[in-house]
Amino acid sequence: MAFSRNDVSLDYVSIGCNRFSNAADRSPENLVAFGAGRFVALWQLTAGPKGVYRTLPGHTSTVTTVKFLSCRDENGRVRSTGLVSGDASGDVIVWRMEGDEWVIAARLKEHKSSISALGVLNALVPSASTGLHTNLLMTGASDGTVKVWSISSAANETRLVQTLSLKGKYPLDLALTVLPGADVIVLAIACTDRRLQIWAQEGAEFRYRMSLEGHEDWIRCLAFVTEMPFEPEQPTRTILASGSQDGYIRLWTIASMKQDESNVNGMFRGALSNDLLEMFEKSLSEGGDGQISTKVHILALETGKYSVTFDALLVGHEGWITGLHWHPAIPSSSSWKQPLVLLTSASDNSLIMWSQDPNSSIWLNRQRFGDIVGKGMGFFGALWGNDGHDVLAHGWNGSFHRWHVSETENNINGVWEPALAVTGHSQPVRDVAWEPRGRYLLSCSTDQTSRIHGPWQSEPSSGESSKITWHELARPQIHGYDLVTGAFLGPLRFVSASDEKVARVFEAPGTFVRTLRGSRLIEDEAFGRDRPAAASVPALGLSNKISDQEDTTVPLGDAGLSNRPPVESELALVTLWPEVEKIFGHGYELFAMATSPDGNFVATSCKSTTPEHAVVRVYDTVNWKQFGTPLAGHALTITRIAFSPSGRHILTVSRDRSWRLFELSENGFEPVASEKAHARIIWDCAWGADDDLFATAARDKMVKVWHRDTSAWNAIATLKLSESATAVDLLSIAGTAHLVLAVGLEMGQIELYTTESSAEKWKKIQVVDSDLAHVHEIHRLRWSPAQPASGSNMHQLASCSEDGSLRIFTIQLHL
Repeated sequence: MAFSRNDVSLDYVSIGCNRFSNAADRSPENLVAFGAGRFVALWQLTAGPKGVYRTLPGHTSTVTTVKFLSCRDENGRVRSTGLVSGDASGDVIVWRMEGDEWVIAARLKEHKSSISALGVLNALVPSASTGLHTNLLMTGASDGTVKVWSISSAANETRLVQTLSLKGKYPLDLALTVLPGADVIVLAIACTDRRLQIWAQEGAEFRYRMSLEGHEDWIRCLAFVTEMPFEPEQPTRTILASGSQDGYIRLWTIASMKQDESNVNGMFRGALSNDLLEMFEKSLSEGGDGQISTKVHILALETGKYSVTFDALLVGHEGWITGLHWHPAIPSSSSWKQPLVLLTSASDNSLIMWSQDPNSSIWLNRQRFGDIVGKGMGFFGALWGNDGHDVLAHGWNGSFHRWHVSETENNINGVWEPALAVTGHSQPVRDVAWEPRGRYLLSCSTDQTSRIHGPWQSEPSSGESSKITWHELARPQIHGYDLVTGAFLGPLRFVSASDEKVARVFEAPGTFVRTLRGSRLIEDEAFGRDRPAAASVPALGLSNKISDQEDTTVPLGDAGLSNRPPVESELALVTLWPEVEKIFGHGYELFAMATSPDGNFVATSCKSTTPEHAVVRVYDTVNWKQFGTPLAGHALTITRIAFSPSGRHILTVSRDRSWRLFELSENGFEPVASEKAHARIIWDCAWGADDDLFATAARDKMVKVWHRDTSAWNAIATLKLSESATAVDLLSIAGTAHLVLAVGLEMGQIELYTTESSAEKWKKIQVVDSDLAHVHEIHRLRWSPAQPASGSNMHQLASCSEDGSLRIFTIQLHL
């Protein structure tokens, strides 16, 4: 169900996960929360194909860490009680649920720099003998401190308990546990000095106890698990997993020692003493890298002594270890079962599922997931979902990868299949454009990709009707430059521009047409016939080339494009569109572009500081030659180009605070009007229902509506706003004189205005604030050209922003 307020419902949010190892977490209710720009995005795994349904505003900088707060109720059921998120400015926000709403319970502003790690101790230990029911929160930052907070069970009361100084070292991850059979809390800190610090709580404070050595590079991730005994007489052990930039995972065992044990090391190493072990380690370091450590450390606490030993070294990744998580506890008939299965992610685009062989106690690689494409740092983290039946990983491009297994008994060794997950841009989204009939949407981003989004109608099941959900249907362009704008030339052709001097034209391949048929967006069998099969990008190239065959590295087949939307691996491999034309002419990087309603013309402009380059070049799409002479008159960069509904006029607005109008003639487009309209930069413009009315939006916090009276253009209305206007679009209600004006503001709000008969009088009818809209500059607003059903007053509005999100709203208009 779409999240809605009053007459505005949020149908779709496309946004990527931030590039931090601790940027995502999962609740006991299978709610995934992840940092997405300045938002905390929420994705319910059990909601079928529905993706992000809500974004929580509140942070003023990039969210770096997210953790859920949980507790166990009187029936033994684990439930979430809140959420904690930290950002790059050092702020920490504690969230709690009030009904169906997430609200800010507390803001913690004690750190002076970016939050790098969060540690949460929930009352989730297998034994309830500890009696611990309060949440303990640890916040680590790049200011070299870890702060200890006490949070009430309702997440509405927070108190700073202690500050731990790391003496100049930065905490990269934090992990907390309660030792079995004791009321002692142990804190593990992964630092930037290759050592794993162990702290323990005595009374009300934590004290440093020891450092565990062995890793050859920074330790990036930690996770505790408590092993349930196989036999009643066996002691319960706690296992700490640590992952490092050296590519290895180390497992450390913490076990209780008997009070009368005189030789600690004899428990695990026969009669070897620590002196002999140290000599052995020294000989290893002299002849090699010294990565094997057999020394037993003693953790002496008030409640008894514990041994800390290096138990296993897991080797399998070829890059930095970026995340690790133990399999979630599974409820059984009488208690909870804790599988000893570890999931790890790395920068080599791989995930590995590890478990211990019961016969030899050797840790084995049980499953390996991954992606054969990708760039940069690969996977940044991994999560479990649906009681271990889902595996999630978020990568460099912001999208989640997901694998699902259907087995209920032996899901670790079962057959894991790719499944639908959240996708989205990882950088600001600069432009959106509807397909001419409003069936799907193109987005362009500075993450160097263009993407096509559309609705997918599921097959009706027994007793239920089919459902429509929005998904990313294709990724036609993966470029080497930041994309700034794009527009359709027809249902299966679009043109895009980036931070280069060339505009590029793309044609849809046959794979995309099959996706459209699978989504029921088209029914005509002749639609898109005789298309190229697919496209590919040559090594070190920027142009997508036509391919006669689909990529066979992904087992896609007809089912992958006809029965469900494409998953992340398919989007990156087999949904490219071939490039069919290049448009040259400008001397600097392109900035704005528009296409005529009939698709016959493409108009482009570039960045400029002089009148010589502040021109619009118009190209004929039949021969791709320049049509007429460049349209001159502006002095600085032209920020927006818009063709009139008839296609006979071109409207341009500029940083020089003026607009200019050009009319089609036999020799090209000729200037017919101009006006220095605003006191600051004009960011956007939009036409009304005909060629006699348009609107301009500027940084001077004004939107002006212009109307042609005989031969002169006059500003018949001026809307004064609270912030700079950065985007504008006009909707004409068919069969009526009503116009609806959508205005995007610099801080992310969207305001809607309407007029009944005269465009001189406008009334504000709706404000879409940051709870539903954006938190940063809106770059583009686009009303869908699709006509609503007969008798319906529901219209769709697409928006994109500097905050990295693309949103589609359904707005009910009461006119």
